Amino acid sequence: MDRFFIALLPPQHIQEYANSIKQYFADKYASRSAQKSPPHITLQPPFEWPDNAVSNLGIIDQVSKTSPFVPHLTVAFRDLTKQNFRTAWPEFVQRQLHFEYTATHLTLLIHNGKCWNIKSKFAFCPTL
Repeated sequence: MDRFFIALLPPQHIQEYANSIKQYFADKYASRSAQKSPPHITLQPPFEWPDNAVSNLGIIDQVSKTSPFVPHLTVAFRDLTKQNFRTAWPEFVQRQLHFEYTATHLTLLIHNGKCWNIKSKFAFCPTL
């Protein structure tokens, strides 16, 4: 079984902005784990699935199916200590951010044991 997750990868300018925030958290708050994946909006959190069944469009992880979930863009991860979270929170709680884009495909990412890489992209509409 391999580990996968499903996401929307935003355009390059949004990825660059998210990477700058990730780098800030790495430098100032020692939270580096978010840098192990490209900037993305998580739609299906990590799940285990047989790699040979990826062409099957019925990907439904039974564990995630029963858990509440909110799509999000990760800029810091579980390696952000509680103390550093409490320090960072006042700095970021009032920050507003607004980006818009039209997503053209879903991205399936696979974990290689160290970081997340793009496995496949699934277009919403065929190219005309």
